Amino acid sequence: MTRAEAKTELENRIDFKIDNPTNNSGLFFENQHPIITLKNIRSVQPDKDITDIDFGLYLIELKEAVIFQVLADVFDSDNINPDIFSFYPSLFDNAISMQMLVKVINLILSSKRSNLNEVIGKQALQRIYFDLKGNKGSDKFPVADGIEHKYRDEIVLIKQKTSEQKAFVSITTR
Repeated sequence: MTRAEAKTELENRIDFKIDNPTNNSGLFFENQHPIITLKNIRSVQPDKDITDIDFGLYLIELKEAVIFQVLADVFDSDNINPDIFSFYPSLFDNAISMQMLVKVINLILSSKRSNLNEVIGKQALQRIYFDLKGNKGSDKFPVADGIEHKYRDEIVLIKQKTSEQKAFVSITTR
């Protein structure tokens, strides 16, 4: 199975809270973190005059980019065992949700839109950056893993599960 075929397996697992969401897991990106809202995404995407239809397409492209990133982080090639998706249907849910959070925070932090401070505020931007990067710790502050670190840990877990699945399939097919 290629990454494009794997994307098809994953694209209906999690969705945004829009009209007629296509998710078969019951999970929504907005439930991952309060910063993921349609209002925030709309306010930081590049086109300030975006139509509702184009915004819907933007959300689809954003979700596809996130799924492809997760697949690229987990698999080194396009030789993906399709059984993984039937044995572990929810295996990628958390990673996709976390990667969406990383993507949205990076959109917010890198936005060139002039209304950003009106929508988010300076202090909130500092907190968002802290949530993303975490804290290495010091005498005054404990170590706090950021979202990027938690995402990397999730990728490691998925790689372990998928390698276990490869070993299981090779043992049972001998």
